Amino acid sequence: MVQQMSNPGFSTSQLLFSVPPVDDLDDLAERLEKNFNLVVSIQSGSSQKEARDKLSQAATQNVDKYADFLDGLLYGILTDPVSADRYLGDMTVLSMLNADAFAPVVKTLNILLQDKFSKLSDTTKKQAVWLLKGMTKSGIANLDRAHIPFMRNLTGGENWKNIALLESYMEIFAENRSYFETPASVPIVQMAVLTFIQLIQYHSPLQFSVIKDKEMDFCLDLLRTRFVDLSLAGRELTRSLMAVCKMPKMKEFWNDLVNNPKNLPLTAGGLPQFLLSKSPRWLFAHRISTELEVKVNFMLSKVRAPVVNRYSDIFIKQYLSTPESELILPELIRFVIRAVHPSNEILGSDVLQRWNFILFLLQNCKTSQGLNNCMLALFYDWILFDGVENNIMNIEPATLLLMNVRGNSIRVLGKPLFVTLIDYLCKIALEFHPPTQVKTRKSVLDAIQYAVEKRVIPSFIPILEAVPEEARTALRKAFPEFFGEDPTAQRLVDRTNTNGANGNGKPLPPSPAPQKPSGDLDEFPMDTSSLSDPDEEVALPAKASVAKRRPKTPTLGKRSRSSEQPSLAQCVGMMAPSLQPLFVEMAEGTDDEKCQAMENFVMEVINEGQNYDMDDCELLARTLALTIKPIYDRFALPENLTDESFEDSVQSPLFILFRRVWEESEDSPQRHRALNLLAEMTECLPDIGFYLVYYVLFRKTKVIQDEDRDALADLEALCFAVRRKNQTTDEDAQTQYEEFVANCMDRCGRQDHRMVVHIAKFLYREAPRVTKDSPLFAHAVISHIDAWELRALWNLVLQRRLVMFSDKACANVVRETVKWETIEQTFFWKLFHAHELKTDSWIIELLKVVDFKKHPEAAIQVFESLKDTIPREEVFREVLRREPDDADDHTFSTLAMQWCINDSPANVAEMFAKIIAKLVQKKRQANKHSSPAKEELSLEHVLGHITAIQSFVAENDRSGGKKARDGGFTQMLYHASMQLALAKAKESASPSVREKFREVFSLVAEEEPEEEEDEVKPIATKKVKKSSSEEKTGKKRPAAGKSTSSRPGSSRLSSDEEDEPRLTRPKKHRNKSPPTVDTE
Repeated sequence: MVQQMSNPGFSTSQLLFSVPPVDDLDDLAERLEKNFNLVVSIQSGSSQKEARDKLSQAATQNVDKYADFLDGLLYGILTDPVSADRYLGDMTVLSMLNADAFAPVVKTLNILLQDKFSKLSDTTKKQAVWLLKGMTKSGIANLDRAHIPFMRNLTGGENWKNIALLESYMEIFAENRSYFETPASVPIVQMAVLTFIQLIQYHSPLQFSVIKDKEMDFCLDLLRTRFVDLSLAGRELTRSLMAVCKMPKMKEFWNDLVNNPKNLPLTAGGLPQFLLSKSPRWLFAHRISTELEVKVNFMLSKVRAPVVNRYSDIFIKQYLSTPESELILPELIRFVIRAVHPSNEILGSDVLQRWNFILFLLQNCKTSQGLNNCMLALFYDWILFDGVENNIMNIEPATLLLMNVRGNSIRVLGKPLFVTLIDYLCKIALEFHPPTQVKTRKSVLDAIQYAVEKRVIPSFIPILEAVPEEARTALRKAFPEFFGEDPTAQRLVDRTNTNGANGNGKPLPPSPAPQKPSGDLDEFPMDTSSLSDPDEEVALPAKASVAKRRPKTPTLGKRSRSSEQPSLAQCVGMMAPSLQPLFVEMAEGTDDEKCQAMENFVMEVINEGQNYDMDDCELLARTLALTIKPIYDRFALPENLTDESFEDSVQSPLFILFRRVWEESEDSPQRHRALNLLAEMTECLPDIGFYLVYYVLFRKTKVIQDEDRDALADLEALCFAVRRKNQTTDEDAQTQYEEFVANCMDRCGRQDHRMVVHIAKFLYREAPRVTKDSPLFAHAVISHIDAWELRALWNLVLQRRLVMFSDKACANVVRETVKWETIEQTFFWKLFHAHELKTDSWIIELLKVVDFKKHPEAAIQVFESLKDTIPREEVFREVLRREPDDADDHTFSTLAMQWCINDSPANVAEMFAKIIAKLVQKKRQANKHSSPAKEELSLEHVLGHITAIQSFVAENDRSGGKKARDGGFTQMLYHASMQLALAKAKESASPSVREKFREVFSLVAEEEPEEEEDEVKPIATKKVKKSSSEEKTGKKRPAAGKSTSSRPGSSRLSSDEEDEPRLTRPKKHRNKSPPTVDTE
């Protein structure tokens, strides 16, 4: 092979890629081959052991060549299956020289699988799976960066037909279960299930039945065993399951999800609860192949509508010409809706719009089932619209599609598309999930109203008027609000806004007719548009009114007093002549010119501020904010975070202003001017607080050491300036600062979730008084992370480099988490338990607020935290406060059984006895006073729980179960401590209470009075059976939980304080058998 590659006529890419030699222009392949030849030259002429020693010595002596050696070995593994074992051995030996040895390998593998998968040869793909299997078996970290790109491209091109490749990849999961059970591997498992569910649909034809069955078993195994982790994939997993739910093997699981959620963990609410979980952002961008993503982004950012036909023909030929291509259409629609959010500039141009591209996809549906799947993907965000966390960009495509296809002749599968869409919307609103039909209908109505409010369309009336008579019946049945006099409906359909989608009160016209292409187009330009944040609100290109601001006297120039804010051009025109060129340079100049303009601005306005009235700087702040805002709309963390890239990221105008604030003394007038200006700029640039945190983080790193500087003094000063501007300085300063810092963190997550870990770690360290144990800040962090960021934070906590919660005040956060989403609560508990706090006070606080019907996530945490050992008395009492009569809340009985199994029935009985003794004593003391204090926990409440336990034991007996199956309840009920406690409780109880809890008091063993007059008399309310041994000998067997030796039943009570009540055992107490309930 070495000789072959040394041949000048041999193609560099021929081994890696399945491309002809003439197209061999790939720099990566050439670099890998060069590094491989370097490794071969070092090892040539040596035995295997000597070759490895030489390579290790070379890597030690040339540290900068370490990554090159690994890339060379990777090239050998991917291109030479015969020698792959030896190269992997060499790679393993090199890994011993570096703690993160495989990082370069994973990085290169990510590039190959992510960006060049479609070009890889079959041998390379096969070897990539072989390498992934070996690295997974060795427990290499960060393999999600290789697994996920690989699976992402399995549904692209002809890869789904490579049965051997798919089978080999599924074996990785079967052979390495422990690796995929770690938190870091959750995204891999989620991606695996979603990918193979899609592959099941590809393999529906009979000739693929064998691989389809294997894929079905693979998915069902993960769905059953890893359902808690897979539930974090949220509603997108549900949509995928709906496509295969009628297949025989999948029916049972789907039936459990819909009708029997108790058969699955973490789904107390069933399918509705599952649909409430939002899917992670990364899933939407990974549901189609990388090549397809590039083409779609190109069409939606570069292709003008008039010439779209030349591109659409190529798109159809490459991706939509085969029968199975219909399966990718729903995923394409979801990608366009959730992952492609164009800028305002594109929305206002003649570039191909998203709704028009979706129309093109719908016209390529070949079957009614395929069209239904596409329409579900289109309206999915409508039927799940929650009214809390909304993004108009998820609603806009379907809205504009309805508006633009109404009244025209576009037909799909022989029917008018507009009528088909209306009929499907009516059908899905009523039949998507019948038990939640009311909520689904409301979600659709709320989505339409939201689209009207955000001026996507000026009114919904044109769509209603275009519905033909034959479709009105279904529309009237599904949405009678459109035809009634309901005020809400009237506001929904009658709200007409002249500032509509196109600014003139009329619906947006269809895109211009495509023109004839001037020539053939062989290939798309390979240009990938950057994706915007799916959760980021993007304003539509409509003329929006601006809130009226408080009037001020302009001092920097003439200022309009109209109710609308001036535009940027008007603002610049109102500036002093000396400032206008600076704003022009900041808007249109190069990066260096922009920075220099800001330096001059700071010099003139901040340093020499006596020429301007800084008490009235609103207009100046608005002008500056609007000028520099485009620079920061796409601000993101550098891809490779190094000292140099970090420093480069803060070389922009706004950070120059921050530098002035940082360098000035605390009482400097220049600092106050800058802070006032920044406070006013928050109106137009609300992310300023986050940018300031980012800058402070830069100043406190090793790039520029400022150890003697208070890290967040400037942030707190900015917060005070904002409070002064908003006239809220009389409110609690600590609370407002906490809210301000939490808002900065939230803005960070919205801007770039990759920065969350860095900023959160910094703020937790530098501002613990407003971040540690803060529910607001914790939610701002957790709501913007995915599994990768969770893993990073989790590691920091375990390394004691990050402290988010403390023993003293963690209960504040725990109490608020019940209001969070399921995935947010799941991430929170991972991080919370990583702290290994010693206190259990948070359990008490959680028990006070948790509703076990509405908060299943918190309920599970209560069980997980308490089930292993019996807690201290205060926690035990809090659990007892749960309602014993609630048929759906078996909290105490479930935990009591776990305590009996994992701890000891005797300990549970003694804890019961201790609490009952205190309640009896307090009840007696209360009876001596005319106005007794009301007890939160009453004796009757405790007896109610014992009744529930007794019912469980009786039910177990009736079902024929062995006593061992009752979890030790029998031993607990007949333990000496419990017997004595119940005897005293019965003695102090009123006749009505004795009657109400007659079954409980019947548990008290009979006592024959011999010497003590105050011995408790038994009351026999049940028919007692004698065992055969008792009938023969005339003796009774000892009671369960007792022994013939005199062991004190209240040993724990005797060690309590002297002022606590005690239960004294009666003298000459005879051992008697416990009464047996006659269940016949």
